[in-house]
Amino acid sequence: MIGFSIGTVALKSGGGVPQVVAYVVAWALFAFQRVILWEIPFMPARFVWFRCAVSVPFPFVAAAIAMVIGKP
Repeated sequence: MIGFSIGTVALKSGGGVPQVVAYVVAWALFAFQRVILWEIPFMPARFVWFRCAVSVPFPFVAAAIAMVIGKP
């Protein structure tokens, strides 16, 4: 829940929508404590690292989509 609050504060203080969208998506995908505490102990490490590697471009794609949608 903290990530969304930080995103809201960034928007209110002048941050761009694409940057905040990228931040929130990255925060949701790469919660380090979740990877360490839940994913690695319960899933094979190879699967966890594959998921993390595949998820790397998603914040950039989300920011690009926000930029395209935001243009008039």
